[in-house]
Amino acid sequence: KMENGEIRAIEGQASCLALQLENSHLVTSLSYYDQSASATLSQQKGEIDSMIKKEMLLMPKRDYLENLPVPKMEMLESEFIQVEIDRVNKKEKPSIVPAQYDSVDPPVNKEELEEWEAQINQAKINLQHHSERITNLELINKYGGTLWRKCLDQEQQALNKMEIENIRTQDEIDELNKKRKFSQMNAGNKLQTLENKFKEQISKNFDLEA
Repeated sequence: KMENGEIRAIEGQASCLALQLENSHLVTSLSYYDQSASATLSQQKGEIDSMIKKEMLLMPKRDYLENLPVPKMEMLESEFIQVEIDRVNKKEKPSIVPAQYDSVDPPVNKEELEEWEAQINQAKINLQHHSERITNLELINKYGGTLWRKCLDQEQQALNKMEIENIRTQDEIDELNKKRKFSQMNAGNKLQTLENKFKEQISKNFDLEA
């Protein structure tokens, strides 16, 4: 489980991943404003995509998450989980109830009292084991349904919380995109005005030279 500080640190660093690229300062396009350029280049989109893919193949590979803190997962660090992970990695089948609880073999040497006592103790152990299994089955039969309903309620609450958080995040993204569009449209209009003035001055210079 990660602390709030760790979550904020990850979110803060993740939001700047794009800015960590060495050539990020060269990106000056106004995606919301440059619609006319996109329409003009639509016929060349396949060629452009091909050129981008070729360029990306020449780029050195890097780990974009190397500077982010590794989340703490204490549950996965438990000995039981580690044993199960090792078992899965080795492609071994899960362990089953040991066979010694199913039956008791008679002693090899029936004349030895100690062997009889050992087998009797084993029989008592087996009896206790099966008694506990019966008790567990009875508890599941009595409380299992309620437990599952409780578990499902908790899962539903967690799902509802995640959906609310997702809606909130999506609203923040939409609001950010609206601000970006507004800012880019204003910048685009200013650029268009300056471009018109530039063309006007060039035209005047041509007229003067003529």
